[in-house]
Amino acid sequence: MGKLKDWWTFNPEEEAKSNDSVHKPLTFDKRRNALPLLILGFTWGFLVTGLLIGGTIGPYMPFYSGTVPATIIGCLVLFLIAVLTGMVGYKLGGTNDMAFQFAYGKKGRRMPAIFLLVVIMGFQGIVVGGTASFWLKGTDHPAFFWVALFFGLLFTYTCYVGINLIEKISNPAMVLLIFISVYAIFYNISKVGGWSAFNSKTIEMAANVDGGPMSMATAINLVIGSWIAGAVLTSDFTRFARNKWVAIGMLAICFFFTQVLLIGMGSIGAVISGSYDFTQYLFGISPVMGIIALIAMTLAMWTSSNTNLYLPSTQVAAIFKRPFKVAVVICGLIGTMLGAFGIL
Repeated sequence: MGKLKDWWTFNPEEEAKSNDSVHKPLTFDKRRNALPLLILGFTWGFLVTGLLIGGTIGPYMPFYSGTVPATIIGCLVLFLIAVLTGMVGYKLGGTNDMAFQFAYGKKGRRMPAIFLLVVIMGFQGIVVGGTASFWLKGTDHPAFFWVALFFGLLFTYTCYVGINLIEKISNPAMVLLIFISVYAIFYNISKVGGWSAFNSKTIEMAANVDGGPMSMATAINLVIGSWIAGAVLTSDFTRFARNKWVAIGMLAICFFFTQVLLIGMGSIGAVISGSYDFTQYLFGISPVMGIIALIAMTLAMWTSSNTNLYLPSTQVAAIFKRPFKVAVVICGLIGTMLGAFGIL
């Protein structure tokens, strides 16, 4: 009982020694090297959300004159919001909660924190359930609960260890994710006969949609809405940067370059192969490519889950004066249960 009590009890000195240090601003020696943070930006941003938005927009707009400008404008807005919020964390060396406290006071900071906790915890449940769904090809499988439970606890463990382990998972994940993305895009484009043929196909599809093509405003709104919760919580990660250009570069990779890649890939997959989910149509090429795609998507969900779980945990730790690791377990179990019971 003594060890459990020590684990549960907030100890300011011990928390300050941690590399994650969510109760006090980071000292410079705890800030990270540039490359791991830039890779973290890519793996944080590589999530099914961008693919889903691409699959939603792609069949309903001409690619060159619709999907491309809507994606670029929406991602630029996300990037600018992420920079405006993220620079606060970089300069303070502090978490989102510290920024909220500075802006709204000790009591007032709870309102944005609670709102974002609900949003991010729901999204964490979706990521957990989504990972199980990718493996089982749907949520109706009898083993869905147990597979989601397994992935939820796995994701919680890596976040529990902290930023060091999150970086170690992100590094190999990036290589595989870039490979599978390039392969999926060029597989589809070659299948349809080139970029011009693909654009012509999207023009034809959009013209035949009931009610006409999707409006530019709707498409931009979908792109911004897909990542806006993440864009206002960037301080938890920019605080680790040693200079502002690394912080800005990490946000540019996450909110602009990675989202443009994913939305484009989701759009191309939906138009040509009938699905934004590359694991489905790559299985049709060969089991080997399908397994590689499945592993790549699992790594994408894993790394994004780690960063998403990190965000609410810093809020819980600060508001309730608990050790960061205790907050990770609490948030991780909530997200796991939401995922296992089918919030997806």
